[in-house]
Amino acid sequence: MLSVLRGQERGRPERSRQTLPAGVATGLAWTESGGDVLYVEASLLKGQSGLKLTGQLGKVMKESARAALSYVWAHAEELGIEPRQLRDNGVHIHVPAGAVPKDGPSAGVALVTALASLYCGVPVSAETAMTGEITLSGLVLRVGGIKEKVLAARRAGVKKVVLPRDKRAGPARPAGERACRVGHHPGRARRGRAARDAAGARQRPEVTYESRKRERRNSSRKRQRQKGENRR
Repeated sequence: MLSVLRGQERGRPERSRQTLPAGVATGLAWTESGGDVLYVEASLLKGQSGLKLTGQLGKVMKESARAALSYVWAHAEELGIEPRQLRDNGVHIHVPAGAVPKDGPSAGVALVTALASLYCGVPVSAETAMTGEITLSGLVLRVGGIKEKVLAARRAGVKKVVLPRDKRAGPARPAGERACRVGHHPGRARRGRAARDAAGARQRPEVTYESRKRERRNSSRKRQRQKGENRR
């Protein structure tokens, strides 16, 4: 009876994929109805050149894709990518759900990670989703809709979310204070570090559900101790 009154279901939230092949990364997007999980897929075009974009991407998102490719090209040696792969092959980037328009800069981290994963042949963890704007110098800038994106990741069954360290609006901070590390497979060889180093931010811990809960517990205990001292 309830299903009759509500009518046909408009759509179901994206579920996390169990495994990801090399060249695919999990991103997070803000929508009018909340947040959503989106997958960035990259594929080599052997014998061709240039960048091909599909998935009904907006102008800003296309610029993010070009910036991500430029960053990977500029840091190919550092990431362990063979120059011949860049010279002899084009690349196709697709974001599924082509009937849905997509735009905004927050997919930059996922774009860089997908490209680095593709060229290095190293899959990205399927349990990690990410959001953040990328720059040519490798910084990950703050983006909006964090609450909606984290809730979307939770609905999709994603266990870990990587966020820009500076998530609040305000004046710009030094570069070292507003970058984050991109999720990676621990214990891999140098080529396995490509996804982690793609954003150019090293030695900074990931932001996960567990760490956020731990920070809240610690701050709550601190406030309780302060209240006890004030009463004395």
